[in-house]
Amino acid sequence: PQSVQWPNCANTDLWFKAKRILMGVGVICLGLAVWVVAFYLPYAWFSLTFNYSYGREPGLMAGVTFSMVVVAGNLLMYQVCSITAVNAKFIYIDDREVCYMLCYCFACTFNVVLDLCCTYKVAYKINVGLRQKTYDGHLLENIQTFAGRFESYAMQRLLANNLWAYAFPATFLIGFVAEPIATIYAPFKVACQIIGSQPSVGGFMAEQLMPALIAGTEYDLSRYADVLLNIMIAVLIFFFPGGFNIQMFGA
Repeated sequence: PQSVQWPNCANTDLWFKAKRILMGVGVICLGLAVWVVAFYLPYAWFSLTFNYSYGREPGLMAGVTFSMVVVAGNLLMYQVCSITAVNAKFIYIDDREVCYMLCYCFACTFNVVLDLCCTYKVAYKINVGLRQKTYDGHLLENIQTFAGRFESYAMQRLLANNLWAYAFPATFLIGFVAEPIATIYAPFKVACQIIGSQPSVGGFMAEQLMPALIAGTEYDLSRYADVLLNIMIAVLIFFFPGGFNIQMFGA
């Protein structure tokens, strides 16, 4: 059967597989650390040190930067989780893809949680700068409990806005538009140029070489992982004002 990876059939020891998966989890954590340090920390530092007095907010460039940070994080996790699943050396492709999907969902969930934590801090600073009040007239800066701050409408509105920005276009659109170009069209054109530059390669040999040059474009479960991530983000909107529900599920 095509789903059997014959070179991995010698690796039937469960401890071997468990060890490889644990090593893969370590690599995923390392990849998350790289993303946090190289991409997210500069954005978080800018957001947290920006002067939000009198209701000032970062401009359009900050929003574009945020979208690129999200896309970069998702693409990095896509590659790291794929390598982890392959190195686990499962006998069946089905098991490899399930491992990949679970690892990818875990990594992207971490991304979402980290962003929501940072957004909470930024939203609080903005509302303190605006001197926003709760429904009973208390200044938000005088509220000491997490529940009291989180449940205030001012915080709910800003948190929902940021969740919407995380979802669209960063997660729901840009990744799906860029992926076919980066993983299918571009490798195909590069492979055509490589084969076309070799006069001795043609006909049947070219047909045999083409799949090897564009390896990685076979069917996988990455779309299911993306769908699970999108559903998770969409469901989170129910924690916030209902005015965002239609646009979130419409996207």
